[in-house]
Amino acid sequence: MKKKSFTFSIVLIKSRKLSAEQDIMPEVKFYKPDDHIKWMVRKFEMIKSTQDDLQLTDNFIPRPDIAMVFHFGSLPRIIYPVDIELKPLTITVISDRPVKLSVDGKLDSFIAICNATVLSKILHLNLNIKGIKNVGISDERFTGLWEKMDEMKSNKGRIKIFSEEIQKIAGDYQFDQIDRIYFEILENSMGKSLQKITENICLTKSTLNRNFLKRTGVSMKKLIRIARVHSIFERMIGERRSDCRELFYQSNYYDQSHFIKDFRAITGFTPKHFFKVNSALCKILSGMDETNPNSVAG
Repeated sequence: MKKKSFTFSIVLIKSRKLSAEQDIMPEVKFYKPDDHIKWMVRKFEMIKSTQDDLQLTDNFIPRPDIAMVFHFGSLPRIIYPVDIELKPLTITVISDRPVKLSVDGKLDSFIAICNATVLSKILHLNLNIKGIKNVGISDERFTGLWEKMDEMKSNKGRIKIFSEEIQKIAGDYQFDQIDRIYFEILENSMGKSLQKITENICLTKSTLNRNFLKRTGVSMKKLIRIARVHSIFERMIGERRSDCRELFYQSNYYDQSHFIKDFRAITGFTPKHFFKVNSALCKILSGMDETNPNSVAG
């Protein structure tokens, strides 16, 4: 079998969920990680289409996590703010602005949504980059991993292959203080200030800031903003509401205008306009099952 040549790229998008400007949508399934891999993987997503001529264009809303995305079908293309075709294996990093992605052809993508500080540490990545850059990773195991997963057509089979290989690479992973701050931000961004989150960390401010930027690509303050907006976004979808006034009062915002400013900067829209124009799209963008917003297949 001919070896596939890879360029590993880190890009400022979340290549996670797609929706169509047509009647036929791709199949999207979600899977919870098993206990032996959930220290790194937050969720698995599988996106497949049966059409060879599928045409999709979608906006992607920033999330406070990163992902390893394996494309076994047509390769998605970023069309805004730049124009670039993604690679068969793409590592997506945290972005503080939406991007537009286009797919033309047959889609078959495996997505492992991961804890940013963990994945960057085990792969020895410096995520403190600007713009879109290609990052070479001299590790033949990823070429072999892609090929094994390509041959395995079942979702659970691919999850098993991926999980086993990552476990080999990571070994006995030990969480550190940077991991703990990251988890605290994701779990408590709605109710805690940055000062409260970092008050018991035994690192100098400069060391903490430098290492957090390297492991996540964003500052702690910016990650809190992204996590808060995304948490409110998910709740608005899950509770089927477009009125966010009660939620921003619960999320450590001082006033509504402050929240609207953050929401618009991260999603590209005001809350009212976003949910009015894209209510159906939001369910897919947030990774929610339409009949049960909190359900995960598997």
